[in-house]
Amino acid sequence: TFDPHLNAMNVAGNATIAANAVVNGSSNGTEAMTVNGVLTGAGTVTLAGTVEIRIAANQNFGPTAANHWSFKNLTFSNSTGVVRTVTRVASSGGDVHVGHQLLVSKTGDTAGTALNAGSGFWKIGTAGTNTNPFDLNQAGGSLVAGTSSFDYGSGTAVSGDVTIQAATYNNLSFGYGSTVENFIPEGALILNGDMAAGGSSG
Repeated sequence: TFDPHLNAMNVAGNATIAANAVVNGSSNGTEAMTVNGVLTGAGTVTLAGTVEIRIAANQNFGPTAANHWSFKNLTFSNSTGVVRTVTRVASSGGDVHVGHQLLVSKTGDTAGTALNAGSGFWKIGTAGTNTNPFDLNQAGGSLVAGTSSFDYGSGTAVSGDVTIQAATYNNLSFGYGSTVENFIPEGALILNGDMAAGGSSG
């Protein structure tokens, strides 16, 4: 087990989380980690601070096994002057959960970042602390839906309406359990698959 909760960590290249490894910063919400490349692996990741995947070329991201990866804040950004793509790798059931906010692109970047969501499940806003839990608009971000599923919501109502990022999704769900919440599309929502109001159990 590796716990970075008291440190700011910068990984100059790729990071692989081995099958028997646990990266756990849940004891403190202040840790910050920047990975300047690939972040993948079969291990477990639970980080309550801010993680940035900053790429200079097209890169892969995500769990490759059945373990879920959980973040408080997750940012995909681009250090070059041309659009770069982060692609979610295939897994055997591992989901990505983002409690507070998922950013695709970063304010100040000179070119956009694209997220290819692959075939994975993305659960957004699980902490119930942010009315804008998914944002593509910092610096020209974009979403490639693939065959993925996005679920907005938590078991805790947010103070205010929750914005659903305007994008093309494959499967989209929002709301969770008995929580009463208003979900407002930012703009046009295009669905290639299914939509469910009331949330997903993933």
